[in-house]
Amino acid sequence: MNRQGRAERGLALVMVLWVVMLLAIMASSFIDTTRIETRLVTHSIDRAQALAAAEAGMFYALYRQLNPLPEQPWPADGRVYDWTFDGVPVAITLRDASGKIDINHADRELFKGLLMTAGGLDEEDAEALLDKIEDFRDPDDLRRPQGAESSDYALVGRPPPKNAPFESVDELQQVLDMDEALYLRIAAALTVHSYQAGINPEAAPAKVLYALPNVDPALVDEYLQQRHEHWELQPEQPLPPFPYAGAFHVGPSGVYHVQVKVLTTTGATVQAEAVLAGQGRRGALSGLSVWREDPLQRLTPAPSYD
Repeated sequence: MNRQGRAERGLALVMVLWVVMLLAIMASSFIDTTRIETRLVTHSIDRAQALAAAEAGMFYALYRQLNPLPEQPWPADGRVYDWTFDGVPVAITLRDASGKIDINHADRELFKGLLMTAGGLDEEDAEALLDKIEDFRDPDDLRRPQGAESSDYALVGRPPPKNAPFESVDELQQVLDMDEALYLRIAAALTVHSYQAGINPEAAPAKVLYALPNVDPALVDEYLQQRHEHWELQPEQPLPPFPYAGAFHVGPSGVYHVQVKVLTTTGATVQAEAVLAGQGRRGALSGLSVWREDPLQRLTPAPSYD
């Protein structure tokens, strides 16, 4: 073969190699695109499955509280209930709002107890923060002795107080001197949905019962153990009262804080929370009033709550 023929063959080989490389790049890109689209579709399916199971869990929890039912109502004291919806495991926690401290209506001494025991404040700092909380929600601009009104917020470049009741516990973070660490220590014990000055010991967590003035923590722990055993062994009988609640004792509200955690068949989890109203003290209400959802996560631990 002459030199020109060899050159043409070499050029043809280079062109073939370039075409092969280009095809390989195109194939790789197509595979990556397909993989991404498959992930997106899988994520969408996971999300739809998880949200359907979460919403079903919410309303099943409410259904268990309505009477008359053949099943015994669930104690709404924050314990975890395992349930399955269409083969999807769902972990449900249910707590009557009366088991929490209402930041719009709670007795000041009860709220102060929470700030001191769970929040870690001394009495003077707790009193000062309570003044600021009350100034934030009351309709006037009259400053309490250790409170804060619009001028105090303006000095530190903060929006003025709301001068209206809290609509969510999150709004408590807007109060002057309510730092994030303190808020996180007390938020789980608070609500805006009980509309009561006291708390219901049958639904209250330890953190709330510890806030009762002059209560012995050991007696709280003993009561919580008794409460758990009672619902396990004698659910049809009324729970013995917690005498140390005194004047702070109130009954159920019929409004429930519900949390669900869903583990899908592909190993994704989603957690959501809602406030549901049943047939409670404030009238015949039914349905979903608040919904919060955490992003879908690719995690695989068994559903559990602290």
